[in-house]
Amino acid sequence: MNREWEIGDTGYLKEPFLGYRFIEVVGHEHATGRLIVQLESGREITVYPDEIE
Repeated sequence: MNREWEIGDTGYLKEPFLGYRFIEVVGHEHATGRLIVQLESGREITVYPDEIE
């Protein structure tokens, strides 16, 4: 599924990162097409949209 993720959207990582799957989109990296997401722990990481379900 090709989806446009917006700031505030929530979802789950297909592969857990440090044991976390639930994320909230907090920003976009337009140059790379990646999303800045926040994990439940508060840590922010960048992922490609196809890594989220």
